[in-house]
Amino acid sequence: VDGTIRMVWLGLAAVVAVLVASTSASTPVTPGMKSFGIAIKESHLELGVEKTVFEHSLSASATHGVMTQAWHAGKTSGISPTLRIRYYIDGETEASVDYPLFLAHGVGPAQTGGTNIKPGDQPGTPTSPTGPWGNSLFGRTHDSGWYNNYQVPFQKSVKITLTDPEASSPFWYMCRGVENLPITMAGLTLPTSTRLNLVHTQETIESGSLSTWVNVTGKSGLLRQLNLVVNSTDYGYQEGCVSAKIDGTNDLWLSSGLEDYFLGAYFHSMPTEHLPFSGFQVMQPATSEPENISLNSLAAYRIHDPDPILFTSSFRLQWIASSDNGHQNAGYCNYDYPATAVPDSTPPLLNKGKISVDALAFVYVWDTASVQ
Repeated sequence: VDGTIRMVWLGLAAVVAVLVASTSASTPVTPGMKSFGIAIKESHLELGVEKTVFEHSLSASATHGVMTQAWHAGKTSGISPTLRIRYYIDGETEASVDYPLFLAHGVGPAQTGGTNIKPGDQPGTPTSPTGPWGNSLFGRTHDSGWYNNYQVPFQKSVKITLTDPEASSPFWYMCRGVENLPITMAGLTLPTSTRLNLVHTQETIESGSLSTWVNVTGKSGLLRQLNLVVNSTDYGYQEGCVSAKIDGTNDLWLSSGLEDYFLGAYFHSMPTEHLPFSGFQVMQPATSEPENISLNSLAAYRIHDPDPILFTSSFRLQWIASSDNGHQNAGYCNYDYPATAVPDSTPPLLNKGKISVDALAFVYVWDTASVQ
């Protein structure tokens, strides 16, 4: 039996090796590829003060650069959930890539449990450890340790800053990038002029409202990832469908409820998941402060690899915060084939409480002419 098991594992290892080799060999190395980056050991952030932690300008021969990795750590007990990370691209004065630490890694205010599980711990409650978790794009390795491999392209220069809005604190930090590295995702090589648009939506809405998370016009691009945190006074949002309007005419339904957009099923019985392409965690109760965050909290992420959502001239991503599961709001979900049109406006409100939405969409855009 041991021999059979060993042979099976060897066979699986061979398959994995072939798959890894086939994907890693897809981009030939060129002399113009140049690695750069930094590692900082226990520096300090002053409360509310923006601190530059890295800058890089391209070599004369480079057409573009790509930030490929970042790692954050703080004090032993953890790191500020709202630690603000900003990337200033090509000399811009307002950072186009700007994210809070927890949301950018698929974690919400109720999902505060760390990863340092000890004997006697009971995972599954809002403050309990969960164990280290991660995927190819991001993860949490410690109560205080976070990494991501988000590709952040630039054409001239990049500056990265950190700001702690909650306290003065120590930090450890690393980042790396490569000049002239092909910008690839979902099996596609993107134009060297590609930019990352990080769209952050924060709003409190009534149950039944239509929430728009992305609205891009005049550009080509793709949706790579969505991270979402929802806090609500009730569950009047769980059946809401995610949809997109592509290039003004193409209607695309992306889910038949909220949890299945994140590749889950049956909202209330969903286990906590941290998978390669999706994550989902519901907490009940969540927290009593502020007032509109009381009964439950959802944190989820969806990585559109290898299923990118592509557009040529415009893209709108939206969600109906609805508890309708019985065709009561026909037209705000799709119930059969052929599909109905996606919604363009909010349906009659359901008067079932308030919903706090915190969404972070990773949209890569480029000029349409650059691929013609």
